[in-house]
Amino acid sequence: MIDFDAYLRRIGLDPADKPAWQAVHRAHVTTIPFENLDPHRGIPVSLEQADLERKLVAGRRGGYCFEHNLLLASALGHLGLEVEPMLARARAGGAPRETRPATHLVLRVTDLDGQQWHADVGFGLGTLLDPIPFGPAGVYEQSGWSFRVVRDGDELMLRTLGPNGWADVYSFPPRPALRIDIEVSNWWV
Repeated sequence: MIDFDAYLRRIGLDPADKPAWQAVHRAHVTTIPFENLDPHRGIPVSLEQADLERKLVAGRRGGYCFEHNLLLASALGHLGLEVEPMLARARAGGAPRETRPATHLVLRVTDLDGQQWHADVGFGLGTLLDPIPFGPAGVYEQSGWSFRVVRDGDELMLRTLGPNGWADVYSFPPRPALRIDIEVSNWWV
């Protein structure tokens, strides 16, 4: 991360307070908006760290999943956490994974105690507000929204509870994505 203090100020946190990484996650998702306007304007979306900070931090713009989660990954790495980006398939609307390309990015975060977490600040409506333990487990309620992760073959699937029951959000193989694969997915999206 080039300017961690500027990032913390952008998300409404005081660098002097040395916030916990979970607080950084919640502040990011509730402060920096989801938007993907540049491709509609014919402007390519760069995933270079300096460009992410210029747009989302200094420029006070929003971004989409690749931008959000790579910026968060950089901030968490700055805090000494291990962060592994993973490509995911949006499954909202009940579409089978075979019909969806890997157009979303999620993070597996290993904290300083060795515990692994599922973090995601870039899905837009339905994004986790707080990280949840990585992998299938219980139901996690966050400010009135409920989430759980289940197995779907060789992938994990994030689901959310809505008025009609549990609905798919996205699925992903639980393995880190290579940077080149993230770049290609970003360019395609």
